[in-house]
Amino acid sequence: MDLAVIDGEYSDLRDEDLRSDVSDEEEEPSLQYRIDHRPSNALLTLYLSPGYHLKARPGSLVAMDASIQLHGELYHGFTRLVSGEDISELTFVGPGEVLLAPESWGDITPIELKESTVFCMTGQAFLACSGLITRKPLSQGFPKNLLDHSGQPAEQLTGSGIVFMQAAGAVVERHLAYGEQWVVEAGHLLAWSASYTAERARTGCRHYGPAAEDAWVCRFTGPGVVYIQTRVPENVQNSTKNASVVSGGPKSNQRDT
Repeated sequence: MDLAVIDGEYSDLRDEDLRSDVSDEEEEPSLQYRIDHRPSNALLTLYLSPGYHLKARPGSLVAMDASIQLHGELYHGFTRLVSGEDISELTFVGPGEVLLAPESWGDITPIELKESTVFCMTGQAFLACSGLITRKPLSQGFPKNLLDHSGQPAEQLTGSGIVFMQAAGAVVERHLAYGEQWVVEAGHLLAWSASYTAERARTGCRHYGPAAEDAWVCRFTGPGVVYIQTRVPENVQNSTKNASVVSGGPKSNQRDT
């Protein structure tokens, strides 16, 4: 499958096994997408052919054609978010166009998954994926408070298809050779396929506050790939709130009579 992404141009993705009832004569369900306004205000536009299934993050929908079938909750269910027993998601079924966007300022990056690859991702990083990809909470080997700043558990993705990640700031991709190690502060972590250990370390990271002596980091060991974001989501959100407070909040359009 060809997943080359050029801003403003569509890339094609065909999911050959999505529907078992598709005959040889029928057109196979496929996906076209483009990513605009990168890297700080990214918008993902997808065109789903008839029968194509797309999973997406609740709260990510910007707009869609009336021909699209939508299943699931538009926003995160409170019970699921707190319990962590399930992963909420929307399902879109084509034909038609769907527009998705991150929750805050930042970029969108596509990743191709193959059947032989087990990929892990932070709870905040997931934006959308092909219908054949399976998502489940990552419960082993991760301290609960390591990545769970938003209450969303880290997750494991398996299957064949494409995954779209959302990030605060820009996305950095690092390929690790066999035995090569790389240490990443937890707030900047997005996704990874390399093996890892979670550790406490003195980092001086701003988003933990000046009183924090240490913070969680992940030590990755190759082979594998690690994706990080150049900003911490909590910092971006706090900056937006502080700016609103300083400016006195939203202006009213009403005038005294």
